[in-house]
Amino acid sequence: MMKRTLPLFLCIACTASNDAEVLLGGPETSEIGGGVLAHDVDGDEQADLLVVDTFTEGAVYVFHGPVTGPLVLDDADLVVALDEGGCIGPSLAAGRLLEGGASAFVFSDGCSSPGELRIVPGELTGFVTPGTLDRLAVSEMAPELAVGDLDGDGIDELIAANEQDVTLWTGPLSFDAAPVATQRRFGGQWEHHVAVADIDGDGRDDVVLGRPRSPHPEDNERGEVHVFLDAMTNLADPDLSFIGPAAGDFAGSGVAVTEDLDGDGLRDIAFGMAHFAPRGALAFGLTDGSLVEVASEGDYDNHQLGRRVVDVGDLDGDGLSEVAVAGWDGIHDGVDRSIVQIVDAEGEVWRLRSRGFDFGASMAGGADLDGDGLDDLVIGDPDTARVHVVWGR
Repeated sequence: MMKRTLPLFLCIACTASNDAEVLLGGPETSEIGGGVLAHDVDGDEQADLLVVDTFTEGAVYVFHGPVTGPLVLDDADLVVALDEGGCIGPSLAAGRLLEGGASAFVFSDGCSSPGELRIVPGELTGFVTPGTLDRLAVSEMAPELAVGDLDGDGIDELIAANEQDVTLWTGPLSFDAAPVATQRRFGGQWEHHVAVADIDGDGRDDVVLGRPRSPHPEDNERGEVHVFLDAMTNLADPDLSFIGPAAGDFAGSGVAVTEDLDGDGLRDIAFGMAHFAPRGALAFGLTDGSLVEVASEGDYDNHQLGRRVVDVGDLDGDGLSEVAVAGWDGIHDGVDRSIVQIVDAEGEVWRLRSRGFDFGASMAGGADLDGDGLDDLVIGDPDTARVHVVWGR
């Protein structure tokens, strides 16, 4: 596939919705919902719910599926609680990470650099402290995490992306395992965001990296999104790149891999442009190299739509995937507002508004939590210590 830099086009169609239910709440002093993940971590072929309290001395709560209605923290099947003075980063990743392809999830443990990642076997239940878990060293605290089978051997690899570098560990993971690759890149705020999925259909997962602050001064922070089709051997020279259309767009502020949008048999890329003037935007990059389409913009000035992007899966049962995109920091009528939009392949947009500051700061999709055959969307709001859900329907 040839490297290409593509123009951007605008296409917007909008409808409204407010169908997010409160699924879990925590104490006002907590930051429940700072991170969320929907994934089968215990190997029973039913998606489980993982929720992070990112406050000092926080915890990871695991609720085994099916999850069908409101929860309380005491319902958790596993609690990983930090020692006094610790903190947990918002990113979680899970997959077949252990010997024999056994399931595990990974979280970031630490409030300072360098940081640590902790590996939690999926079969654990009860109450666990990080000191009993295997660890991996990282150059900075709270990296963004992603998991996928990059070499096609049936065991997943782990990627950690932070402001300074992108680090890759090959599975199975073990205590203090050394990474197989570290790609040092230009530092800066929001520097790396990562998504992993099989884009080209070769049976091996590929890596998408968003770099909102471009490393080249002449780009004036347009931002970049890079696709690596053989990340096990190459995290330096992308096979496909998308560049923000204007100075300060911050393309790549959030990234996800979605379903085939243009009918070429290849999965496509969704990415945020959080500073797309003046409200932020969601864009689609097509892997045939022909088009990037701006699908939606934020509702208010400074909304920064595109700070978080996830593949939702099939939320409405039409056989096609949707994409969720979040933005916050928007102010309307003197009130801080955040927003999550759900965008489908035809450009239809469902809006989920909140009067909070952090609604959508974490999101998870592509998994059926309640076992009804439809994917669900989980939305964290650590400002109000709540986790919301949009049930597939």
